[in-house]
Amino acid sequence: MQSHYRGSRKLIFQLLCMALVVSFWFFVYYKSSSYRWRTQTLVKKQEQIAATQKIVESKGSEENFIKLALAREITKDNTKIPWAEHIKSLINIIQEVQDTDYVGSNVIELSDLSIDDNHLTLEWSVSNLILLYHSVPEKNYKSLIDRFNELDFITTLEIREYKKIGDRINFSLDADISLQNANY
Repeated sequence: MQSHYRGSRKLIFQLLCMALVVSFWFFVYYKSSSYRWRTQTLVKKQEQIAATQKIVESKGSEENFIKLALAREITKDNTKIPWAEHIKSLINIIQEVQDTDYVGSNVIELSDLSIDDNHLTLEWSVSNLILLYHSVPEKNYKSLIDRFNELDFITTLEIREYKKIGDRINFSLDADISLQNANY
């Protein structure tokens, strides 16, 4: 009877050992397959990120994207101020002056623009100071000062210094601004 009891104990022990080995094998298989699945998922996500970065880099070099990024950068700190529209009006002034037959091209250039909450500074270069002060209605030309005075968000306008460099005159135009007066 003891040998039968010992034999069945031995069989139970062998079955438990076999169950333990099989469960260990399933555990290892499950972990390795889940690792492979996570690795494959990670590789796919890395490929998607790389593809998205390529698209962003290619779009980042486009002119419209750069303009949009500039407008967002300017307006990010103060979302209540629509600077993008006001910058367009400043750029339009330059283009209108350049497009006037009386003036010609490359006679006025904007080299720097800085904007604070209530102050605007523009660094300019002109070929002739008459372009700043003298309007000629019969030639369809309005001076730069008159054009800036028409902007509703500019309260005061001042040119602090002139510097002659070669055949051009560089100057800084400073303006106090109040966006409460601006029409939106």
